[in-house]
Formats: sequence, structure tokens, C-alpha cells
Amino acid sequence: MGGAEVVTVGINWAEQLVRFLSNPFVAPLLLSIGTLGILIEIKTPSFGIAGAVGLVSLAAFFGSHLIVGLAGMEEVILLGAGLVALAIEVFVVPGFGIAGAIAILCIGSAIFLALIGNLPTWPDVARASGILFAAAMIVVAAIYVLVNKLPSAGRTRGVFLRAATDKELGYIAGATRDDLVGLEGVAITDLRPAGTIKVGDERLDVVSDVGFVAKGKHVRVISSESYRHVVEPIDGEPSA
Repeated sequence: MGGAEVVTVGINWAEQLVRFLSNPFVAPLLLSIGTLGILIEIKTPSFGIAGAVGLVSLAAFFGSHLIVGLAGMEEVILLGAGLVALAIEVFVVPGFGIAGAIAILCIGSAIFLALIGNLPTWPDVARASGILFAAAMIVVAAIYVLVNKLPSAGRTRGVFLRAATDKELGYIAGATRDDLVGLEGVAITDLRPAGTIKVGDERLDVVSDVGFVAKGKHVRVISSESYRHVVEPIDGEPSA
């Protein structure tokens, strides 16, 4: 083999990208962004930017681990089941419930299995636990900043409404409809939990106090303040 040409194979950009995404320091960030996106999406009535960013982050995490051989079809199946449950939670039965819990359980299990690999050892379990703990801490810190710090920050102060408009100070959004309390009607749209009902000949925009109420269900107005009317489902025909 004397004089044979020696070719040194280097790492291409795709391999470098996969190594970067599966790095123990980058993986917690991807998991944190994905988790925040899913949590925000579960608490909102329609699919939006938060859900898209969350899915892209999780796709980057699972894709990189799948390529390097740390994840297999079991994790992909669990992730798919979690995404189906998440879609049911967002589009079919909005509001956190059984489908949301199943989504978190399946996606969380898929993440942990992808982190420990196909032939896990105790160091692999410890590393996976550390990554999940770091991701959880990042999520908690992000939620704390969003809820407590961001509204009072100097640069974002003008974005958030800080003035109080309490009813005790005389602020009202509309005339109080005490006459509606106790009246019964029929939901003419699905209440998710907001929707429209019909009481006699009057259409009202209402909010359900129990979450989802199907169209055609009989309901009763239990409170009315300004333009916000809260209803509860009842059995039988609505009384006149």
C-alpha cells in the first residue's frame, strides 16, 4: 500500500448540527422551549406561535437524538401519541384535562427514554435526570419572569396595562344584567368554554363554569356582571 492516497474524512455540517443539538448543554434549552410552548398551547383555545415553536424545539431534540442512535421507534411512537393527545386537548376539548395529562405523560416519557439511550447505564440515567432537572428549572424561571418580573420591567412597562380598573372605583364595562341570573336557555354553539346561548328570543355571549359544553345542551345563568355571563349545564328542558 506504499504511495496510496490517504483521504481524511471530516465532519460535515449536518453532523456538526446534530452534535450541537444533542449536546447536554443545548438539550435542556430545547426541552425548556418545547415544554413552555406546549404548556402555553394547552392553556389557550387555538393553535398558535407558542405551539409551533414548541413543536419545532421538540422536533430538533428528538431528531438529533434519533440520528445519533439514542432514540428509537418506541420514543417516536410515544411522542406521536403525546402530540395526538395534545391536538385533542387544543382543538376538541379545550382546557386542561385527561388528554392534556396524557400528552404530558407520553411526551415526558419519550424525552426521558431518548436521553438514556437504548442500553442505559446508571451514568446515562443520572445524565438524563440532570438534563430534565435543568430543563424544569429553566421552565420555572421563565414562568416566574413572565408572571412577576416582565410586567414591571422598564423596557416592557408600556406593553402591560398597570392601571387598576376595579368595580369599587366605578369602572364598569357595561350595564349589569341582574335579570339574567337564574334564567335557562340552550347553547346554540359549543362552549369552549366561551360561546353563545339563547334565552327566550335573546342571544347571549357566555362562559361556561365547567369548561366544554356541547351545542344543544341546556344551561342556566348563574352570574352576570357587565358583559360577562357565566352559565352551568343542566338536565332536562329549560324552564320558561
